Amino acid sequence: MISTKLRLPTLGLLTALAALSGGCTLESSPNEVAPVSSLGYREAGRAAMIVEDLGDGRISGPAEGTSMQPLYGKNAYLVINPINYDELKPGMVVAYKDLSGRKVVHALLAKEGKYWTVQGINNAFEDPDYVTPENLLGVVYGSFHAIE
Repeated sequence: MISTKLRLPTLGLLTALAALSGGCTLESSPNEVAPVSSLGYREAGRAAMIVEDLGDGRISGPAEGTSMQPLYGKNAYLVINPINYDELKPGMVVAYKDLSGRKVVHALLAKEGKYWTVQGINNAFEDPDYVTPENLLGVVYGSFHAIE
């Protein structure tokens, strides 16, 4: 997830915050599609960057892959907020760097010793990598879904 800082006028900020506060439920089945909004792809990215700018240490970027569908589809932008490792709980959706250095966003399953097991909600198996204090990037704070 790479972020470029971009400022929008106040109206854009209000639109972004309204979109974020709209929310969606996490109840899903494999046949559902990812949430969408009236935002275009560029607007969704800008809205994510505005929310990123509102918090210290936040990062934002586009969702990729299918492991978190239908929650996050190809037209989603995610905002990641830093979190203390000791505050993690099962079910939280976190971002971490895997052993190859790729940024991954998956759900926490369970704590095994001092490390967390994780899995994409659309994956049949848990990840081979653990989430550790060293590779944790943060927790998903918000998402913006663009129209298809």
